Amino acid sequence: MDRAHPETFRHFSVETPTIQLLYLDMICEYLKSYGNVHVWDLDARAIREFRRIFHDFCKVSIDIAWQEKRFDACVVRQSSASIYNQVKEVSAHCVELLKEVQAMTAQLAELEGELSKKEKAFSAVEEEEKKLLEECKGIEASIGDINEDNLVFANLFWPCGHNHGIGEGGSTSRAEVFQLKSSIGRSFEVINDENAGGKGQFILFGSTFSALFLRVLRKGKAEE
Repeated sequence: MDRAHPETFRHFSVETPTIQLLYLDMICEYLKSYGNVHVWDLDARAIREFRRIFHDFCKVSIDIAWQEKRFDACVVRQSSASIYNQVKEVSAHCVELLKEVQAMTAQLAELEGELSKKEKAFSAVEEEEKKLLEECKGIEASIGDINEDNLVFANLFWPCGHNHGIGEGGSTSRAEVFQLKSSIGRSFEVINDENAGGKGQFILFGSTFSALFLRVLRKGKAEE
């Protein structure tokens, strides 16, 4: 050490040989223990420990500037290596994000295509709806409200606009309608019966039906 770094003990302030030997042993042990420390092992804690040791040697005028210079170069290298590692991590993360962006872009293009199809389908259905509504307006203008549930034979015998319904508010009572239906039913039974009076019964049916029908018809005309 004296030959390689003669300035190490040039200003050594300890005069007692025993203490000098103790410090010399400490330096040797220090170099030996940290001789296998790699640059990648220099974290913040290790760097602080090295700085404290250098400071203790300086207190007794042991010049180990040569060691500090080497150590500072290792710290710079470690910091640079750390930055390079961060660059690698950031680059890898950037590649992952780029893949995600590309996948999302493909999904977006697919969704835009589906959206365009749905918009076209909606426009077609909307046009069809408009046409059907126009047709409904024409139908209602000619036959009235299509949702109105009228009787099949409503206004068959009287003009529209007159109230000739059955029951309340109408000119034909339910009893008269029931009587007419009963007569028709009985007359058809008589006609179908081979043992019945035949022609005479049919004439009875005709006269009965005619009388009831004329009665209803006259009643309706009287109200007009």
